[in-house]
Amino acid sequence: MPFAPYINNVAQIGYRKDIPASQRLVALDGARKSIEKKPRIDPEPGWEEVDMQTHQFTIAEDRDATSTATLVFDRDTQISEIFCHFMTEDLLRNVWESMDREDLTVGSKSNHRCINKGKFSMKLLYTYFAVYIRILGHQNAPQENNPGVAILRGNIMDALAHFAGRCRGDKSRLIGINTVEVLIARFNIDSAFFPALSKNWQSVLRTLGQFLAGDEKLLHFTGNSGDIRAIPSKPDRIGLWFYELCATLPNGKPFIVHTDLWQAAKEYNLSVPVHHIVKKWARVVNRHNGTLGPPSPHTILVFDSYYCTKSVRQILNEAKVKFICSAKSDTFGALTDMTRAGVERPGDWKGVYCPESKELFIHKWDRQASIGKKYLLTNAFERSATTRHALKHVTPGYDLYKLTFNTCDHFNRALHDRKWPHRCGGRTRPGDSGHHDKFAMSATVQNTINAFQNVSPHPDEPETFMMMCIRLADELFDLANTLD
Repeated sequence: MPFAPYINNVAQIGYRKDIPASQRLVALDGARKSIEKKPRIDPEPGWEEVDMQTHQFTIAEDRDATSTATLVFDRDTQISEIFCHFMTEDLLRNVWESMDREDLTVGSKSNHRCINKGKFSMKLLYTYFAVYIRILGHQNAPQENNPGVAILRGNIMDALAHFAGRCRGDKSRLIGINTVEVLIARFNIDSAFFPALSKNWQSVLRTLGQFLAGDEKLLHFTGNSGDIRAIPSKPDRIGLWFYELCATLPNGKPFIVHTDLWQAAKEYNLSVPVHHIVKKWARVVNRHNGTLGPPSPHTILVFDSYYCTKSVRQILNEAKVKFICSAKSDTFGALTDMTRAGVERPGDWKGVYCPESKELFIHKWDRQASIGKKYLLTNAFERSATTRHALKHVTPGYDLYKLTFNTCDHFNRALHDRKWPHRCGGRTRPGDSGHHDKFAMSATVQNTINAFQNVSPHPDEPETFMMMCIRLADELFDLANTLD
C-alpha cells in the first residue's frame, strides 16, 4: 500500500474535529479501500500450467560454449600486464585532458608549477599508480582522533621510500610527494569514463560464460552530490549507487564487466529508469556475439526484482537475450494470479509456460524462512515432455537463479577493506568524483588480482590482498622506468 498517500488522507480526515468520530472512521475506511484497490491487471494469453509430472525444462547447451568466462591471457602473463589492459593509454589520456591546468598545479600561489609542465606521460601515471596501489594494499587507514591528512602523507612517504630503494636512490625516477597528493585528489576516473573502462574490462574476456549477474553496490558517501541515495536495507545505508554486471572466472572468482552510476535525471526530478541500465547489459552480451571472440548466444542475464519490469522484459525478448530474474508479485499480476493457488507450504511451487515466447513463470515458497515466497520469470528454458524422475526435487529456473545471482555479492564482499582508505575531496573540491574513482580503481584492482590468480602458474600459492598489491605496484614502478 502506498505510504505517503495514506498519510495524507489521515492528515486530511483523521484529525478534523468538525467531523464526528463515527464519520471519521467511515471516511478513513473509504480512503484505505480506495488505496488498497487492486490495479487493473493486463491479460496474459497463451500461458499453460506446468505439468510437474511430465514437463521438463532445460537450458539449450552449446558444445563449444564454456560455463564460465575465459580470459585471453597466457599462463606466464604478469599482473602488471593485466592491469595495463584496463588502464590503457587512450583512457588515461582522456582523463588527463579532461583536467584543467589549475588541477595540475603544485605548490603555493607565490611558488607553484604545473605537473610535468601539463604534458601527458604514461611514465608519470604508472609511477603514480604504483604509489597508489601500494597504499591501497597496506590499508593503513586514519583512525579516530588521528588526522587523516597526516596519515595519508606518511603513507605516501613510506611508498616513495620503498621505491627509492628499488631505483637505488636515483631521484629522477621518482615523483614528489606533492605531485602524488595532487594526483590522488584530482586525477579521478569519474563516471564519464565508465563506458570506456567497462569496454577495457570486457576486452580481456574471450567468452562471457553462461551467466552474467546484474546487481549494484551502494558506496557510503554523505558529501555534496546530487546523486546520493538513501537505502536503509543496504550495509552502507547512504551513498552513491553503482550498477554492476559480473561474470565468473574458471577459478570461481567474480569479474566485473560493466559498471554505471545511478544518476538523478534532474530536469524531470526522477532517476534514470532501470530499463536503460538493463539495455546496456544486453549490449554487452550482444557485443560479444560475433565481435569479440566466439559468439556467446547462450549467455544468460541474471538479476533481481528491482530490474524486472515490463519494459525490461520486452527489451530483452526483442534483443533475443536470455534472462532469469525474480519478480515482484504486482509486476505481472495475471501471471501471479495463475500461480497463486496450490503453493501452500514451504517447498511448494507452481509454474506456467508460454510456448510462443518460451517464457516460464514460477511461484516458489522457499524452505529458507528469510526468503519465503518468490516469483521468477525467465526465457532461458525449453520445455520437453520428459518424465522428471531425476529432477523431481528441482524447481525449474529457481534453483539455478539462487546459484548464479550472488556473483555480484561475492565481488562486493571482496571489496570490503580493499577500497581506497582515505577521504576523497576536501576544501573547495567535492568528493563525489573521488568516490567514482574509488570504485573504479577498487574494481579494476580486484579484476586484475582475480584474473592474475586465474592464469597464474602457481594458483595454489596463498597470497594476501596486500601481497598482490605490492607485487602489482613493484611491477608498475619497474615498467614506468622503462618508458621515456
